[in-house]
Amino acid sequence: MEKKLLAASLLTAVVGLAGCQSNPTVYRDPNAESAVKTNRWQAQDVQSTALRMVDSLLADPVIGDKKPIVRFSGIKNKTTQHIDTKRLSDRIRTYLIQSRKVRVLTDLDSEQDQRDYGGMEARMSRSGIADKSSKRKRRYKTSEYHLFGEISEIYSTDGSAASRAYQITLNLYDYQTDELLWSDIQDIEKVTSKSFF
Repeated sequence: MEKKLLAASLLTAVVGLAGCQSNPTVYRDPNAESAVKTNRWQAQDVQSTALRMVDSLLADPVIGDKKPIVRFSGIKNKTTQHIDTKRLSDRIRTYLIQSRKVRVLTDLDSEQDQRDYGGMEARMSRSGIADKSSKRKRRYKTSEYHLFGEISEIYSTDGSAASRAYQITLNLYDYQTDELLWSDIQDIEKVTSKSFF
């Protein structure tokens, strides 16, 4: 009798757990609707955001045919999540360089970036890749423009759904005139239906 009761309890638990599947999260943009796993920031958000932002910048007349020198200082995270903004910054920087429409300067602002770069030069010299006898002086180029941005979010929830709206902003600043020459915003909103099990 106890075995039958135990088997019935296990069967009920398995059936109950099977009914507690989570609902899919979808983009609200009707042009890009696709199932995603969560309403949090994901890899596909990095790629689509970087591509749209770079396309917008390169299509603007401020870039034109002059191949300006741009210092890109990256994207700052103003959200409550841990978002790898370096990944988004790297993707934007790579798309810009591959376009051959702008020249991008390395931004070695952080101490860690400077240590990494200095260590790389030293390793190249020790390994023989770099000529130790050449005392090449670094020549610093000045940039015409500064490209920078940030990502922020608004999180809201009600009884049946949780919504996360991301706003990614990218700005192009002119050092000579102290004006913003270009700015773009990318909005991503994701909604997750809450499961009641």
